[in-house]
Amino acid sequence: MIVGILVGIIFVFLVIRTVYSFTRTDCSENKYRIKQSIETTEKILVRVLNELNCDTKSENGNDETIINFSFQGVYFSAKILPDEPHIKLMIYSFHETSITDLNLVRQVCNLLNMEINTSRYVYSIDSKENRVYIHLFIDLLLLENTPNIKDYIKECLAKNFQYMHYYIHRFDELKKDTTDNDPEEDCANQERELFLLREQEINHQQENWQWRLNETENLTLWQFLNTVLDMHDVALSQLTIVTHDMRVITDSVEISSFNLLRTIIDISKEKKLSFICENATLIITYSDTCNKKKSVNQIITINLHAEGKTSQSSHSKQSFYVRITCCKPPLNIDRNQSLVSKRNDVKVRSLLVAFDTQPVELKKAEFEYMWQDAKDKVKEGKRNELTEEQQLIYDCVYPSVAYNLYWGKILFRDKRYYEALLHLENVYYMSQKEYHIMNDSDKEVFYEICYLIGFCYCELKQYQHAYFFLDITFRATKSIMYAYEYINCLTNSNDFRALMAIDYLMERIKQNNNEEEEIDPATISFFHFLRRRKGYALINSGYLDEAEEIFKAMLDEPENKDYALGELAYIQQLKNQVEE
Repeated sequence: MIVGILVGIIFVFLVIRTVYSFTRTDCSENKYRIKQSIETTEKILVRVLNELNCDTKSENGNDETIINFSFQGVYFSAKILPDEPHIKLMIYSFHETSITDLNLVRQVCNLLNMEINTSRYVYSIDSKENRVYIHLFIDLLLLENTPNIKDYIKECLAKNFQYMHYYIHRFDELKKDTTDNDPEEDCANQERELFLLREQEINHQQENWQWRLNETENLTLWQFLNTVLDMHDVALSQLTIVTHDMRVITDSVEISSFNLLRTIIDISKEKKLSFICENATLIITYSDTCNKKKSVNQIITINLHAEGKTSQSSHSKQSFYVRITCCKPPLNIDRNQSLVSKRNDVKVRSLLVAFDTQPVELKKAEFEYMWQDAKDKVKEGKRNELTEEQQLIYDCVYPSVAYNLYWGKILFRDKRYYEALLHLENVYYMSQKEYHIMNDSDKEVFYEICYLIGFCYCELKQYQHAYFFLDITFRATKSIMYAYEYINCLTNSNDFRALMAIDYLMERIKQNNNEEEEIDPATISFFHFLRRRKGYALINSGYLDEAEEIFKAMLDEPENKDYALGELAYIQQLKNQVEE
């Protein structure tokens, strides 16, 4: 009786701890939402703008107010929404270019939007004039009790000039790189093309290439358990399927190869594709093969829920979306297992997958067309017109590598991380053997593959696997984008190395800042990110006073104030709990 009560208490504690770890994430949104009337926000902004000698003109709508004004020769628009202390500051058409530069504009906007998290670059197209216009959006927090609010707004307005200058600089820089003709590069591309043609000839003389190393066409139960729950050393003994009725499978091979989506989608070729039911539950019984002395059956439950489908048209495929949620409870108390063992962790995972009606043959045909189109464009000197996926697969020699890389990137951009992971891991294991003979451009593609895989594992909360791949990019490249995800992985997993890595990067930035007169906005934004993450990591480590000191210093900073307010309230909540 006493043992049963003890087991129940431990189980509840572990569940609460797991739920807590999932609810507290690295998000710039405030945990405690602040409301402020639209009239109050407008009054604050107009008052400060008048003090800055700016002429203002208000336009009141049903649900929003827009204030137009000029500051140092640049026209701004500020949009104020009801019950929001935030305003959206907008600068329209600060740069324009020919529509022939559209791909370059996309590339620069995407690049800077990833580098700078306090502003957003967007573009619009004037088809009549064949021009592309670039606009700048930035969020601004206005509160009645903000200290030195005049200097705060003036600083925010001035930063926009830096953002505009930075965009134009990067645009001109990339445009110059794509327009300059380099005879040596042209010769190298011709040699590379000849090499590819010879490799294709050799490939046709060999046996057919295997298109995948793991399951990518079917979402099998064994692949799901390995990838999402990191369960490699288990023996599956029974699968119970509960829908409108109940079915039991006991053959281990059939259980391992069971298609998860078959329980909720009718994927037989005889009938039109449709959802069989709205919900389905799988109950998997397994035993731990590592515990040879005592093999005890354990249970995992998987719930599948129909999330809807897209409409089918003559030019696009139809997709059926399914939400998969699984729960792995801790093992029973055993002398051979420590309470802090990884095997005793409660694991709850939820992810969205989709079943595409597009046949595999059409997927291969689409890939082959895009691959050949990439080669044709490079031959014609139009490499700047390649899509992101084509840029990745252009230099691939083997069809299996290029195919998995193409569809892995497509699925990643659709945020279908589990499915993308199956393709991208194929690419990694097939290409990492040739790392030492790769040229610089091939290595850059390899590092991006590692980053994408690490990102997917972070989304699945498999931080140990994510660290393996992200550590490759962190040590081998100086990309800020890769460093963002590396730090997130360490911090979100409460890894003791997080603080050391953050301090190392902050020190590097400070050293570079001493050597350079002006530091670019992307680096400044990254430095602020590191400070926020350091405060978060200090809270997780129990250093509440040190974290409180960091966040208090952020209260006068536009980029960090909103986040700091939420963290300070959270720190105070923890301190109150300790006192109680």
